[in-house]
Amino acid sequence: MKIIGWTTFDSACQGLCVEDRETMLEALNETVKVIRDNGYLFSGETHQMGDCCVPVFDNGRCLKCSMRAWGTLMAIAHTGDGNDYMDFYMDYSIDKSKLPTQKASEKSFVIDPDEDRLLYYYTNADLELAGQSASMGMQLMTFDKVVLAIYDIIVSRMGE
Repeated sequence: MKIIGWTTFDSACQGLCVEDRETMLEALNETVKVIRDNGYLFSGETHQMGDCCVPVFDNGRCLKCSMRAWGTLMAIAHTGDGNDYMDFYMDYSIDKSKLPTQKASEKSFVIDPDEDRLLYYYTNADLELAGQSASMGMQLMTFDKVVLAIYDIIVSRMGE
């Protein structure tokens, strides 16, 4: 699996399914390698809000991460320690970003309107935060798009 370009988080490109562990692991390893090889440096916030910050793979899928999960990938690429994710979580933590510029063609995107699996990569801490908030009936105060998606799914399943 190779990165063929980059897109925006809100593009039509569908993310990789976290349940497909083999493909996800391959994508994560490739992403860390490309970040290292190219010296890319940007936060989880920029990953979700930037123009060219979501990797697209040769299978037509992309890697859409929570801000914490993207920070973890950046930490692994730059320090070798995923526990340093807070250094890459939000824009204020990074002095000078280096972003990809190679945009992926929308013709390469997989778009399956019937896909009903969760197509984001997130951390256990993201899931725990969303689950705790939902179980207490609290509104979740975040702008992390993946954490909000997880929260909405948990709330809808609680109502079933």
